[in-house]
Amino acid sequence: MNKKILAIAFAAILGASVVTVAGFAFTSGPRPPNVKFVEFTPQGTTTLRQGESVTVSFNVKNFDSTTVTNARIVTELEGAQFFTVDKPDYVINEAIAGPDGQSSEQTIVITSLNTGDLSAIESAVGVGLIVDDKLVDLRQFDLRIEK
Repeated sequence: MNKKILAIAFAAILGASVVTVAGFAFTSGPRPPNVKFVEFTPQGTTTLRQGESVTVSFNVKNFDSTTVTNARIVTELEGAQFFTVDKPDYVINEAIAGPDGQSSEQTIVITSLNTGDLSAIESAVGVGLIVDDKLVDLRQFDLRIEK
């Protein structure tokens, strides 16, 4: 699954009208809130053995003047049958004041499962930040499972 498909998958989750350009999704309508991921890890490719986990950690920063109370995080994986995600879709339970307010550190744990007869698999992971039912930021990285 490539980055363009991940962006389209997030658009399907939102049920929004979407235009995809170079792998990024843009929705029509009012300007989305200026809220972004900051201090996001991991980046690039992370290699796991079967049964190992990786922690995705990040903060969310609000650059708008209004307080955000409905930030939602959605995680999508290619090859989802080879992974479990502890919080695939959750709401940040704290208000993020603006401007320049920031959430506490947020974490998602992704655990690799048995790959069966495959010696290794690689998966694209997309973590989307949704505010007011609009995808406002998307971070992507790759996970690889080796036996």
